[in-house]
Amino acid sequence: MSDRGSTVFSAFDELREFFTLREGERVASALGEAQPAAARALRLGAQRVRAAQALAQSGHRAEAERLLALALASLSSAREEWPALEPMLRALPSLAASEEPALDEELSPERVAALDSALEESSRVLTRAESASIDKRGRLAARVRRNGAVVFVCTFAAVVGWQQSRVVKLTPRASSTFGAQYIHTNATDGYVATNWLLPDGTPGWLEVSFDRRRVSTLEMTNVQNLSHYGAADTTVELYSGARLVRSLDVSMRATVNTANVTRVAIPVREPLDRIRINIRTFHDLGGGLSEVKVR
Repeated sequence: MSDRGSTVFSAFDELREFFTLREGERVASALGEAQPAAARALRLGAQRVRAAQALAQSGHRAEAERLLALALASLSSAREEWPALEPMLRALPSLAASEEPALDEELSPERVAALDSALEESSRVLTRAESASIDKRGRLAARVRRNGAVVFVCTFAAVVGWQQSRVVKLTPRASSTFGAQYIHTNATDGYVATNWLLPDGTPGWLEVSFDRRRVSTLEMTNVQNLSHYGAADTTVELYSGARLVRSLDVSMRATVNTANVTRVAIPVREPLDRIRINIRTFHDLGGGLSEVKVR
């Protein structure tokens, strides 16, 4: 059985082949008119390997061993018939099934380990060889799909990173809190599952300070997972130092099943360093907030 060090492709080469399919294209070109027949042999071998994997995963390892041995024997014959496949298939493991039918419980731990290793390596090799079984049009479509997926993922990651980078680091303080479990720092810890609560029936405020900057948006998430609490009518005060720049009246809906986020556009271009959220009224027993973010 071959070890991983003898595989044709390095990890980098495998990744490059996944996106470019160059090796598959070269092998398919070398096969010429024999490509359809060789491609069928590759697909048949891959089908048997997947079936052997399914048998092994369901506990039928003896049958998996016989089917994998059959698959590897047929792929070995394909290598002999079409030498162009040799670069892609030479790393296939060898596995000889017992001539006598075996029950699953009769397989030794060593045979089980050899089977698992051979299944894993066969799957890896045939995944790399898949590109040789695709025709020219199929390879072009695969390149478009795979590279398009990478562009999408990279774009999404960049957008998420940009959004996260816009979130301002906040230092909170509050007029009062309802016990140690519901302290004011819960409102800026990044988790909507934690809440800051005011004492029952008591108006109050939460204030967040930050490095002086221009602010575009204030996001307030109402109390989560506590159906009898939540901010209702609030006044948002925008400060630059000790000076009140502007105040805004903002109403918030109670949270029912999903996070209730209220986004407030900040209508001033002047740099700010502090925002105070005054909770004047509340839903049911008392007020509070789950999360506050400034962008």
